[in-house]
Amino acid sequence: FYIAPAAMIYSFDLGHGPEPITDIDLSFKFIIPIDDLRLGAGATLGLTNVDREYRGHYGLLGYGAYNLVANLDIFVLAQYKRFARFGREYDNAHFYLGGMFRF
Repeated sequence: FYIAPAAMIYSFDLGHGPEPITDIDLSFKFIIPIDDLRLGAGATLGLTNVDREYRGHYGLLGYGAYNLVANLDIFVLAQYKRFARFGREYDNAHFYLGGMFRF
């Protein structure tokens, strides 16, 4: 079980063109290690800042990582998030691929 904070900056079309959005997340991951592979799923909660307003969001995530050497992993993360603004709910999906240094 891991608790991981994260900050994300992206743009999203809310009906009148793309707008910059910032998310602050706290993710709760349940990870199963299988040799050098780690697979997991979890939930995420946080705040979304869009057009000078803060809105809460929630979602689900899937995670996979593979240990390349010593403390260096490659990982893939998929997140689904939902937030509400002006009575309408917005769904968003993010996909990340990258490297991670573990202490």
